[in-house]
Parts: sequence; structure tokens; C-alpha cells
Amino acid sequence: MNFNKSFFCLIGIMILVFGSSVIMKESAGYEVSYEGTPVGFVSRPAEILDNLDPLSIALSEKMEMQAAVTKEQFDFEKTVRVFRNKDHWEDVADQTEEKCQVDVNIYECLVDDEPVARTNDIDQLEGAVQQITESYREAHPEEHFDRIGFAQNVVYSVSRGKPLPEEPAEEVTQTLRDSLTVETVEKSYEQTSIPFDILYEETETRPLGEKSVKVNGVEGTKVKETVIVRHDGEEVSRNEKETVLKEPVNEVILVGTYSSSIPWEGEEFMNPVSGTLTSKMGWRWGRVHKGIDIGAPMGEPIYASKGGVVIAAGYNQGGYGNMVEIDHGDGILTLYGHMSAIAVETGQEVLAGEMIGLVGSTGRSTGPHLHFEVIIDGTNVDPLEYVRY
Repeated sequence: MNFNKSFFCLIGIMILVFGSSVIMKESAGYEVSYEGTPVGFVSRPAEILDNLDPLSIALSEKMEMQAAVTKEQFDFEKTVRVFRNKDHWEDVADQTEEKCQVDVNIYECLVDDEPVARTNDIDQLEGAVQQITESYREAHPEEHFDRIGFAQNVVYSVSRGKPLPEEPAEEVTQTLRDSLTVETVEKSYEQTSIPFDILYEETETRPLGEKSVKVNGVEGTKVKETVIVRHDGEEVSRNEKETVLKEPVNEVILVGTYSSSIPWEGEEFMNPVSGTLTSKMGWRWGRVHKGIDIGAPMGEPIYASKGGVVIAAGYNQGGYGNMVEIDHGDGILTLYGHMSAIAVETGQEVLAGEMIGLVGSTGRSTGPHLHFEVIIDGTNVDPLEYVRY
């Protein structure tokens, strides 16, 4: 009898110990599912939701592409498990990668807002774009490009989705090259001088015709920038812009106008230019030469031989080139031809010795000189009867 009691007591103790152990193995927690697939058992949702970033990094390393998981993809169901230990977020990451097709970043290259290429690897897209420009530069080693890019607007966008099939890098590069136009920009600079002008300033403090430099001329400098844009080697635009680096300083020459006496004794005419007689009036080359030619340096001042009114000042189509004609009254005219510049206007009154232009070689001329005529009552007379050379 005593034996039976001891036996039953032992059995009771064993049942109590076993029941306690069963109760102790029961655990309350949350079943974790990724897009409906169970991937773990955690004590609370925060185990996952507070560790989304490290979980994403762990998945990215396992998948060798950028995982893109969000809290919306995980579901949590409160439950009790027997003989089930709690999982760490790393365990959930392992189960998710093993059981599910995880969302990843999908990168897309847009050319002028049109999708051209899609991949799971942004480095592959950027590398393909860079390869296009590098290959173009290598194919044109003799060219210097200040900028190389594309005629189109190239941007990248990112979205989430299931992994795309892997595409060879060369195929991605070719797909992009077929949609892109390589744009190159070349700049060149050319520096040149700016010539100065020669200005003549009359002064009564110096003898007639005497010249001296008042201000030395200094050349200026300018730079021309040329910008050439090409699309796949074909020029599409060329812009040139000049910038003055230093303005020129004009040369100023003083020309004396003082004359104590009239050059030709007993007459009112004076020599119109300082120079040498090179051709007289008369027959020349099969035609009548109506005046005289006085050879003088280009730009030498020309003066009115006698006071009067300018009746012509401009370009003459008959061979005189730039010409001035002055009416001195009493039927007397003088004509000055082949000027490089005219300093008077029609209708202007001039005094004897007043500068009316500069020696040149315009019209029918073989070199710089002044053609001078004297006309009395409509008939050309020999100028050497009125001026001395």
C-alpha cells in the first residue's frame, strides 16, 4: 500500500514538471510576413520597423543589388508559439531573401524625357553614358574639346520593382548610343592689334605745311573668341565675339597754316599740297591730261589753293575718285582729285590754305598723288601758271 502511494506521488511530480516545461515553451509574439509570405517570429513589430535601413542593407549585400523594402510590405500577426524562439531582424532578412522576391531599385535613363534603358544597377547606366563620351574622345585624339556631352537632356529616375533580368553592359551602352547625339564644344582665341587713326590738327603757330607729331599713336589690342558646337562631328553653330583689351590711341599731327606771303608773286593762288610734280598738263596716254599731278605721301594734307565755296565734294565716277571742286568767283574754279579722305562739304566756304582733304589714290590712279586743275570761264588752263612746283 505504501509502495503504491509513493509511485503515484512520483508520477504526479513528473506530470507537474512536464506540464510546467510545456507552458514555459509557449511564447507570445508576432508572425512577420513579407508580401504575404511568413519570414519570421519577433517579440514586437518594432524589431523590424526600427531596423528597416540595416535590414535593407543586409538584403542588398545578399542580393548584390539595391533592395528597396518599406514598412508597408511587412505584416504582423500577434500569436502564441510553442517551442519557438524569437527571431532577430537579421534572421528575418535571411528568411526574406530566401523565400521572397524582394523589391529592388529600378534605375531608368531618360533621354529628353523618353525612357531608353532600365537596369538594377545605377553604376551600369552611368558607366555606359561615360563610356560613350570617352570612346568619342578616343576616336578623335587630334581634337581638343572644351566640353563634351550630349545634345539631349539626360537624367536618371529611380523606382521600386522586382529585379530585372541582367543585361550585358555592352548592350546597355549600344542602346544608349543609338539614342544619344554627342555634342562637343570647342573654343579658340585670337588676339590681334587695333590700328590707330591719324588725325591732323591745324595750327597757326607753325609755317604752312610743316608737320609735327603732337600725340604718338599706340595700337590697341583685341581678342576674338570663337565657339564651335558640333553634333556627332557635324558643325551646327559657330559664334564669334570680340572683346577690346586695350583701346588704341590716335596719333595727332600738327599741320602749320601760317603763311607770311602768297607763294606765287602777284597772284592769289597757293600751292595746294607739299609734294613733287610728276605729270604736267597736256596729251598723255592718248588723251588730254587736264591738270597737273603732284606726288605726295598717302595722307598728306591738301589745302584750298584759293578762298571760295565748295561746289562738289564726293566720289566722282569719271576717274577722279574722291574729288573736291571749289568756285572762287569771277569764273575761276579749282579741282582736287584722288583724295583718300574729304574734309569739307558742298556749300561750305573755305579760306585759302584751309585743309580740304588728304592725299590718296582713289579713282583712276597708279599711286598716291593730287590731281589739280584750274578752270577759268569753263576752260582748263595750265595750273603751273598759278602755282609753282
